[in-house]
Amino acid sequence: MLLRLLLAWAATVPTLGQAPWATKPRAACGPGSCYALFPQRRTFLEAWLACRELGGNLATPRTPEEAQRVDSLVGAGPASKLLWIGLQRQGPPQRPLRGFTWTTGDQDTAFTNWAQPATGGPCPAQRCAALEASGEHRWLEGSCTLAVDGYLCQFGFEGACPALPEEAGQAGPAVYTTPFQLVSTEFEWVAGRSRRDDRWLLVALLVPTCVFLVVLLALGIVYCTRCGPHAPNKRITDCYRWVTQAGSKGPTEPMPPRGSLTGVQTCRTSV
Repeated sequence: MLLRLLLAWAATVPTLGQAPWATKPRAACGPGSCYALFPQRRTFLEAWLACRELGGNLATPRTPEEAQRVDSLVGAGPASKLLWIGLQRQGPPQRPLRGFTWTTGDQDTAFTNWAQPATGGPCPAQRCAALEASGEHRWLEGSCTLAVDGYLCQFGFEGACPALPEEAGQAGPAVYTTPFQLVSTEFEWVAGRSRRDDRWLLVALLVPTCVFLVVLLALGIVYCTRCGPHAPNKRITDCYRWVTQAGSKGPTEPMPPRGSLTGVQTCRTSV
């Protein structure tokens, strides 16, 4: 089993002399956040610090919707390429995130995408998760000190300009400069509502509802019912943690494990 795990990890690591991943940084933005792909070889700690220096964090795709945005950004990348995401484990595996926590310091998630089932044995060393650039963008766990092909950052903010439409006679593609210092012609706008839009929608729904209830109360035709228990929200977590948001102190700075760890465990959980 250990030999198979070592071979699986080795198959995902570029061999010496292999050409680098020739892709420019690019971003996908929505009303409240942006994901950015940086195809630069880094260890987990180096990638985390790079995102922090730009005012963001390593990407933490916690929901199927966020995962779709990441999938759209990464696209059909080259085979055997890996991108760090903000998921690390500092203790023995527990619960569905397998001992991993997001770099935001918590284990809350409604989405996982492990490549293979959990192996079951405890892992005493620190582990970090990387996303496969090709296929279904599964998660692989391995040594945090290994440099992989790139990393995904996430930046949160209120409001963003949409992508500019192409105009007739345009000399070239539009160049976008983002608040996180990414200058690129490859920009993807993800439609959706911002938190501000959600607040106004809530107000628009509550005001007429309250007026309607007042009228019903005045007419004496309102009665109360007791709702049954709601099904508890299932939280899919493990012992991996997401990384902290920009500006917050967050968890302890991720540190490389003692000694070297050449193998990797690949896992998968169903949501």
